[in-house]
Amino acid sequence: MSISYQPLMEQFGVELSDVDLVAEISDDLLDNLIDALYTNSVLLFRGHKFKPGDYARLLHRFGRPKVETRKQFNIHDFPVVSTVGNIETEDGTPLAFFNRNGEAWHTDGTAACHTNAATFLYAVEAPKHGGDTMYCSTAHAYETLPEMLKQKLDGVRMLCSFHTHNDKIIARDPKSHAALTLEERAALPDVWHDIVQVHPVTGRKSLYMNRQPIGFEGIEDE
Repeated sequence: MSISYQPLMEQFGVELSDVDLVAEISDDLLDNLIDALYTNSVLLFRGHKFKPGDYARLLHRFGRPKVETRKQFNIHDFPVVSTVGNIETEDGTPLAFFNRNGEAWHTDGTAACHTNAATFLYAVEAPKHGGDTMYCSTAHAYETLPEMLKQKLDGVRMLCSFHTHNDKIIARDPKSHAALTLEERAALPDVWHDIVQVHPVTGRKSLYMNRQPIGFEGIEDE
C-alpha cells in the first residue's frame, strides 16, 4: 500500500496524507506506517476526529501502550489515553494535566526502566498563537557531533528520577495534579540510561538525554 509523503524538515519528519487512522487499519498499512516512523522519526497526520476508544485501539495496534503515571487524568474506560492541557471546571478544578514547564526540551519517558518506542499526541484544541510542540532529531545531532565528543560519550550513563521532575511540578503548581501515593513512588525508582542509544531496528545511534538528570556515570560532573 502506497502512502503520500510531504517532508516537514530537512533531516526528519514527514506529513502523511490519505491515511484514515480512525478506521481499523490493515496489517499492510501498519507495516508502512512503522517503516515511515523508523525512517522519518516524526509523522504528522491532519484532520482526524478521534473518540477515546478509537485512539486506544490505534495505540494498541502499534504495541503495548504505557498507562500514564498521573492516573487522575486517564480516560476511565481507556486508561492508555490521558489528557494534557489547561482546561478547568468553573470552580478551578483541572480537567487535564498541565505542566507549566512543558516548554523545556526533553526526551519522553527517561524516568522509566525502558526506552519508549514512540510518543502519540492528538491535538483536540490548540491556541491560535504559541503553544507549539517542537521536535529535534537527536540522531542527526549525534551524527554531526565531532568525533572526539562521540568518543567521550561512549559508555556514559545518566541517572534519571521521575520524582525529581514531578515534585518540582507539583511544588510550583499544586493544582496541576494529585501527589503520588507512597506505593506509586516506590514503583518508580531512579534508573540509569546510556546517553548514546542504538535503535534496535535501524541500528542508528542517537542522543538519549533529558534536561534534569540527577547524576552521571562515566564522566566527571564538570
